[in-house]
Amino acid sequence: MLLLNDPTRGIDVSAKHDLYDVLQDLCASGTVVVMLSTEVDELVALMDRVLVFRDHALVAEIPGIG
Repeated sequence: MLLLNDPTRGIDVSAKHDLYDVLQDLCASGTVVVMLSTEVDELVALMDRVLVFRDHALVAEIPGIG
């Protein structure tokens, strides 16, 4: 399991795409990736499932396309 907290914050576009490639490879190999981010569009594009929390409560579940 890999837990990431805003891993793309403050990095350039090229580095983001490199990170996306690594995350996709990890997921394809069976590694569970949990990513915390304020970039919902990014999460939906990368992940299989996105859970949205507010005030410690689950408020939405969005199917990802990753």
